[in-house]
Parts: sequence; C-alpha cells; structure tokens
Amino acid sequence: MHTHHLGVARAALVLSLFLSTLPALADDAPGRSLALGEAIGLAREHSPLLEAARARIGEAEGDLTQASILLVRNPRLSLSAGPRFLSGPGGGSELDAQVGLQQRLEIGGQRRHRVERAKALQSASQAQAADVDRVVTQSVALVFFEVLGAANELELVEENAKLAESLYEIARSRVSAGAAAPLEENTARIRRADATRLLVQAEARLQSAEFRLATTLGLSSAETVHAQGELPESASLPPLGRLLAAASENHPRLLAARSTVDASQSDSALADAEAWPDLTLGASYSREERDDVV
Repeated sequence: MHTHHLGVARAALVLSLFLSTLPALADDAPGRSLALGEAIGLAREHSPLLEAARARIGEAEGDLTQASILLVRNPRLSLSAGPRFLSGPGGGSELDAQVGLQQRLEIGGQRRHRVERAKALQSASQAQAADVDRVVTQSVALVFFEVLGAANELELVEENAKLAESLYEIARSRVSAGAAAPLEENTARIRRADATRLLVQAEARLQSAEFRLATTLGLSSAETVHAQGELPESASLPPLGRLLAAASENHPRLLAARSTVDASQSDSALADAEAWPDLTLGASYSREERDDVV
C-alpha cells in the first residue's frame, strides 16, 4: 500500500511539473484571435478550391461574350486585277479589276442557342462556386466551434484542478494537525492527480483543435489561432418538409445541376439548328472591257 501511494505521488508530481510549463508555452506560441466572420474571410482568401471556382466563372463569362458575337464568321473580301490584251486592229491592253464582299449568315437561330447554352454554363459555374464557398464556410465553422468548445472545457477543468488542489492542501493540513487519518490525504492526492490528468488532456485537445483551425484557414501549421466568441445556443430545427423545400430551391448543387441540364438542352437545340443551311450575302464590282459590272 505504501508503494502504491508513493507511485501516485510521483505521478502527481510529474503531471504538476508538466502542467506548470503549459502557460509559458502558450504565451510564447505565436497566434492571433479571430472571430468566426474573420476566420471565414481568411479561409476564402486562401482556399485554392475557391480560387479555381472563381476562375471557372471567368472562363464561362468569356464563353458568353464569344457566343454573343453577332457574326460568327468574318466578312470575306476578294480582290483581283490584271491586264486584258485586246485583239484586232491596234491591239494593246487595258486593266480589268474586280472586288467582292461576302458575308455568311446563320438563319437557323444558332446564335440564340449558343447564347442560351453559355448563360446556362455561366449559371452552373456560379452555383458550383457557391457550393464550394458553402463547404469552406461549413468546414471553418465546425472547427471554429470545436475550438470554442475545447476552450470552454479547459476553463471548467482548470477550475476543477484548482478545487482538487485546495482540497488536497486542506487534507494535508488536517493530517499534520492530527485531525484526520493519512487515508484522507492519500485520497485527496489521488483526486488531485486525476484532475491534473484531465487538465493535461483538455489542454492537448484545445491545442489539437487550434492546429486544425489554422490548417483549415490555409495558414502555417506553426501559427496558433485562437477562436474568439461564444458557442451558439441550441435551437429547434424547422420541420423536415420545410428544410427539404428550402434545399430543393436554394441548394447550389441542385442549382448547378439544373443549369447543366439547361445547357444540354441548348446543345441539342443548337445541333438541330445546324441542319439549316447558312445564307451567304455578297456584292461585287468589276470593270471588264471598259464596262462597269455590279
């Protein structure tokens, strides 16, 4: 029994020494405090997924600009000139020239279908970017509230450790004064050791959560980020039917899917319109044998 109590005392001493180093380590660690809105904004700035999604929006806008061009093909200009050698008395030669301009026109509504397709793809890219933003925001919020929860837990465990330390000091004083048996001191020592163990575990959970928050925000793993704010209060959820209706109407993935379907329908209509022959309008002027031909 004496050996068991000695082992417990040694464990408590080791944990106490380790615990005494934690505040110094926390003070020396670089870090900053962020509110939830600041953390989300920082994640949006550093997210490569959001950057790629924004680039796809720009690409879709460029495709829409190209599809909106009135004339798909440039006008065709032809020019020819050369001498004409005259036969008969006197012979000689004169200059013949010809200039012509042609423009090919689509008459099957191809441009309208291309514009509709480009607009649908633009809407799809915007909805996809909104979905990426939603995922990034959700990921940051989950880790952020995990940090807040770990910090609140640490405060409670710290209070418990202080209380256990006070109870141990009281028990030791009572034993020294002969007012209590050594068993009371040993019991208080065990409780203090257990409280110290819980405190170390809570500190480790907080540091782990802050590390995940830093990496989620795209910051260096060596930088410590502290969450600033309060945990949200629990609230009752709306009925399931209302949630499903809201998701069906506003969820960005569904919006992107609908826009993609619209783009496919425009593709099909464009393929049908391509069956119409193009119309070519042209004008030419030539001078032949001193005659003007239009």
